[in-house]
Amino acid sequence: LSSDGDRTLSAMQVDAAGNTGTAANQTLTVDKTPPSVSSIVRTGASQLVNVGPLSWAVTFSEPVSGVVDANFVLATGGLAGTAPTIGTVTASGGSPSAVWTVTTSMAGTTGSNAGSVGLNLVGGGSITDVASNPVTPASFTGQVYSFDTTAPVVTGVSSPLADGSYKAGQVVPVTVTFSEPVTVSGTPQLTLATGTSATTAVGHTSGSGSTTSSFGCGCPRTI
Repeated sequence: LSSDGDRTLSAMQVDAAGNTGTAANQTLTVDKTPPSVSSIVRTGASQLVNVGPLSWAVTFSEPVSGVVDANFVLATGGLAGTAPTIGTVTASGGSPSAVWTVTTSMAGTTGSNAGSVGLNLVGGGSITDVASNPVTPASFTGQVYSFDTTAPVVTGVSSPLADGSYKAGQVVPVTVTFSEPVTVSGTPQLTLATGTSATTAVGHTSGSGSTTSSFGCGCPRTI
């Protein structure tokens, strides 16, 4: 049989006297096409995370069985602490299934600003379809999470104005630099020392999603 598809086998008995028995038919399905991986995608709501566990949905071209943790490796970078490990591999609706969920434990794992965790298929020898065709190819690169447990810190506060005294009403721009891009929400303020005991609130003016944020105020008095 050279191609996939259904084949019907028919049998009929005829004795020496020419009597014909009841015909019997049997339909067989020929499947010589190996399954393949369609995708390995993150199941988390966000690509950027700071806590586990992390999960991926592994989708095949047809229902398969024999999917185990040894078929996968975690591709990591910028991590410290305890190395993440693959915890569970679960078939959606039971095996065989076209969709499997792979979950990894991140207990004790820390990530830098550039920390990453991806899931790759590296050996599919145990993965077969219902006709016992092995998955081909036996490797596939999946999506990656950005794993960051490191809090941003202020690395600098500066102003284009030189140190000195300024008249009331002078706008004083202030730039705050962070160790990584930050998102600004609400109405953050800085406190600007405008005298021995006096302070002035400096409101946020621009900068979100980057490593710098700008603040500014009109001085209420000479500083």
